[in-house]
Amino acid sequence: MKNGIEQKKIRLLNVPEKSKKKHPLRKRSSRMGFRLLLLFSILAGAIILIFIYSPNFHLQEVRLSGNQLVSEPEVFYRARLKRGKNFFLINTQQLEREILQDYRIAKVKVTKKNDNSLKIEIQERKYFCLISFLNNELILSEDFRVIKRDGKEGQFLLPLITGISLKNLSFGEKIKDLRLSFAKKIVEYVKANFVCQILEINLKEYYIYLEYPQHKEPIKVLLGDETFLRKKFQKFEVILSQIDARRVKTVDLRLRDFPTIIYDTDPN
Repeated sequence: MKNGIEQKKIRLLNVPEKSKKKHPLRKRSSRMGFRLLLLFSILAGAIILIFIYSPNFHLQEVRLSGNQLVSEPEVFYRARLKRGKNFFLINTQQLEREILQDYRIAKVKVTKKNDNSLKIEIQERKYFCLISFLNNELILSEDFRVIKRDGKEGQFLLPLITGISLKNLSFGEKIKDLRLSFAKKIVEYVKANFVCQILEINLKEYYIYLEYPQHKEPIKVLLGDETFLRKKFQKFEVILSQIDARRVKTVDLRLRDFPTIIYDTDPN
């Protein structure tokens, strides 16, 4: 009996281990999975290529509004917009950042439309004046930023600001001189109340040159300082209404209650 038990143990110990080789069905399934993955990758790549290059997904139109100083080609150049660009890959925030690199533009909003078009709404900085710097005339915006080198277009519409000292300037930089706010008040008041053009505003000696239609020479107005600006201009208006303004050369308002008028002595 004992021998029989020992023989069974020996048989159990001598049982060969199961083969570690994969079953043929497992080999087939792994190959099939690899082929399906490869096929899926090829299909996904083809779909992506169709998505990128198909004309159905191209940018169809760009509608631009609010631009007067900045031309349409300039905006497109900044935004790097061109035909054939994939509409869905356009990043509107990136476009806005690129367009704002033009310092003439204060704000911009880019919106995608359902018809594969873009709507670009621009708010431009308004031209305020000219300043002279290193033999160049630069244009300042109403928020006193250097936005453009004067190309002579519209120069006659902008007053020249003198009497401020400038060391270094770069485009887009804001000039932090409080006297420019005083110059802005002068421009606003003259535009609202007088039919004339401001040629120059000097912020050191506080005088301005006004050009009137049919006047041979511009009128120099001495203001003296920044105080009582409105009352000084009201006094100036009264003076012009009482005399032949075409003969006036200078009006001195430094003593507001005792203005001095200098006439042109040339009869011609």
